[in-house]
Amino acid sequence: MSGDEKVGLMEARAALQAECLRVFPVVRKQVDAHGNTFVWQMDKGLESSVFGAPVDQAHITNLTADQVRRIARENGKIYNQACMAITPKVLALSTSIESLSHGTLSLHEELNCFRSIVERLAVLEASLRKIAHTISLSEIRSFDDLLEVRESISPLIGTRFSWSDLQVADFPEMPSKTDYFHDAAETRVDLSARNILNQIDKLQKDENYKGIRPFYNFCCEFVHPNIGDNLATTRKKRIIRTQGGQLAYMTEYNENPLVASSDDSDFFILFSKAYAFGTMLTREAERVTLQYGILLNKIERVNRKCAHKVVKRQKECFSRDDFCPCGSGKSIRLCAFR
Repeated sequence: MSGDEKVGLMEARAALQAECLRVFPVVRKQVDAHGNTFVWQMDKGLESSVFGAPVDQAHITNLTADQVRRIARENGKIYNQACMAITPKVLALSTSIESLSHGTLSLHEELNCFRSIVERLAVLEASLRKIAHTISLSEIRSFDDLLEVRESISPLIGTRFSWSDLQVADFPEMPSKTDYFHDAAETRVDLSARNILNQIDKLQKDENYKGIRPFYNFCCEFVHPNIGDNLATTRKKRIIRTQGGQLAYMTEYNENPLVASSDDSDFFILFSKAYAFGTMLTREAERVTLQYGILLNKIERVNRKCAHKVVKRQKECFSRDDFCPCGSGKSIRLCAFR
């Protein structure tokens, strides 16, 4: 590898680390205030027909006090569901960015971090755009608006598996394909589990993300055992003369070829491009998570307002020592009636 190529690689890697150091606290800050949520255990005995009654309309329906309390509690779970959908993915995104900022990972580990960033960005962008087509963040004011937002982010918390069935079976006894999945009609499909490539392809059409699918393919191929293991461990290739005077092609292997020189200059040029693209994705992660931080704050405020409204309007149905339906974890005395 020539001196210019080595300098270019090291500069690209240093630029990535610097950007990750800057972006990581910004990304993590967006969910710091949304790391704890409180919901009641599922109320039993409530007829399903009244679950759809909005909390701010409970006073005009023919419901008992117990039903009013249960509806308020159920509707107050919207903020919890939003945190369940968004917070884990933003935390996973921030963890990958933090890992890249250290500069101590192997090539395999760095490429896996890039894959994680691409996948999280793909699903977060997909839900963000779905929300934008439905309602703007500044227009979220009512309970109906919260329901629209919940519908847009619901694919972020689905699953393909029937976890209860998996717990009672050993892996050797499980079928190889779909028998242990939920029935399709009853399953909320996890966007990141089933449609990840579709979402990445959609991002590829965006000018800001042009090149993200080839970049993702490169990351996946690099960590594949066939080619990835060779590229990730090859340190030096050179021709040597054996004791018998014959020429031989010798290859040395090291767990991280970036710590030593190499004759394979194309490999290092490619990684310089990969680090540069990863730096761009890190900046996009900052932009996307800032919007989700705004969204979570908005959902929390509107959810609290709606829950407090029904508590104050129908205070005879609630005890001041009950947990507040807004999900704050505080009693009604210290929250809605504060």
